[in-house]
This record gives sequence, structure tokens and C-alpha cells, in this order.
Amino acid sequence: MELLNNLLQVKKYHFNIEGLPSLNIKVFSDLHYSENFNISKLDIIEQNLVKTKTDYIIIPGDLIDTIKVLQNQDKYLILLNWLSKLSKKYKIFYTLGNHDFSYKEKGKWYLKKDNSYLEDLKKINIYLDNYEDNNLIIRKIDLPYNYYFNVKKKEDKSVLLKELKDNMASLTNLPKNKLKIFVIHSPIYLIDNDILSYLKEFDLIISGHMHNGLVMPFLPFLNYALGNRGLISPSKGLLPKLAKGIKEIKIANYKINLIISGGITKIQDCTPKFIKWGNMAFVMQMDEIDIN
Repeated sequence: MELLNNLLQVKKYHFNIEGLPSLNIKVFSDLHYSENFNISKLDIIEQNLVKTKTDYIIIPGDLIDTIKVLQNQDKYLILLNWLSKLSKKYKIFYTLGNHDFSYKEKGKWYLKKDNSYLEDLKKINIYLDNYEDNNLIIRKIDLPYNYYFNVKKKEDKSVLLKELKDNMASLTNLPKNKLKIFVIHSPIYLIDNDILSYLKEFDLIISGHMHNGLVMPFLPFLNYALGNRGLISPSKGLLPKLAKGIKEIKIANYKINLIISGGITKIQDCTPKFIKWGNMAFVMQMDEIDIN
């Protein structure tokens, strides 16, 4: 029953960007680590990281399924030790998703941010903030609770715009000789011109959240026919526009490539039991980005 769910599909993307060194970036999102998480999957991910040269790892959110898993010290330490082992080999960048600061009870979501968890990640050299070195610039936004969980019961563009105005307004004239990456958990407004006006100088935008739109990877015709669309969004919407794969975006004289990582776990543990059994029909997914 776990056969498909224990397979890892790696999607490969190659970009030639003049003036940049050769870089390899691995992306995996939506681990949704929980008390029932099969820890053998951590080994499978690690084995794939070492198959090719890896310079950086980006995790665009939902590392944990709900904040409650942190209360199980034994299970939590397994995750922490695994991340610590990886961070000794690679630079790892982590952006918070909606599951990373919340928990679900009787069908409702509640905010519970655990700063001790974030401090633990910093201690093992997981990068939680913006970053820059000789090769690349990484900027990120951790979308707040009211972006995902609000009276509208859908993701709120106005909240994202405010976050961009507060954090990105002064970010212009980025250097040409560095790879410029913006990381955000949810991709759903990333073809909106109001949003893109803040992001137009980035080479890549990397996100997750959509769980590949719950499209099974062994249905190639359906994957091709849907393009970037999925079947179902995390908010239960049908045929969401930005759910998977890569999308080239043009705004003014700029070209941006949006990569929507398919996720390790498709149907998370906090869903009702009769639904989460469907997870066995999906494979884990990782992205590999080669520059030059």
C-alpha cells in the first residue's frame, strides 16, 4: 500500500544565465512531517540529494504537518537530527508554510507559532532569513496566519501585497552577476501584475503548497493536458491555475521562471482518515535546478 508513496520523482530544470557560475539547487516542499510520518522517506530524500552535486537546498514551507508534532520529542528529534545532518553538507533555506505555525482541532485551524522550534532550526544552521553570497541572492516572505485563515476563507491578496510593500519595496537594481531567487510558500497570486511588480527582477520564484494539484504523475496525458493546472487545490477548489510544474512569466522587459514544487506528501496526516489513505496513490516529488 505504500509502494507508490515511497517513490521519489525528480523534476529537472536547466537554465543558462549569462555571467553566473554553475550551480545546482534542490527543492522539496510540503514534507508534512507528523507523528505517523514514515521516516524511511527521509533516507530516500537524502539518497537523492547525493546522486548529483548539490550546492543549495530550498524548502518552501510545510515542513511539519501541524505544530502538535513538536510535542512528541522522540519524533521531533528524528526530524531535527536529519536536518542537522543535511545542513552540515548543504546550505538549507526554509520558508514557513501555513502548517508550520498552526494546528487543527475539530475541523478548525488555530494559530500557534513555536519560536523554540525556529530557534532549534537556527542552531543547526537552517537559514530562515534573507541570504546573499557571491553566487546568489535569496529573498523570502513568510506569509502570516491571516493570509491563509481569514473570514474570506481563501488566500488574501491584500495581505500578500502588504507584506511585499513592507519587505520588498526598496529591493531594486539587483546585481546581474548573481542568481536572484524569491521563495514563498503559496504560488496562487504569482501571475498577478500587482504582485509581480515587486518581483520582476528575480530570475526564479520557488513555491510549493499546491501538492501537484493532486494530479497523479503516471498519467502523462492528463499532466500534459492540464499544463500548470491541477485537479484540486489545498482549499478544495477545482482546477487551480498554478498547481504544478514550471511557468515562464514576462513582465515589462523581465522574464521570470516560476517553479511550483510538487511536494513530498500530497494528502497530509491532519486530514480525515478516509481521505489520507489516498496518499498511497501519489509519489514524492523533488525539483533539481541546474544553472549553466
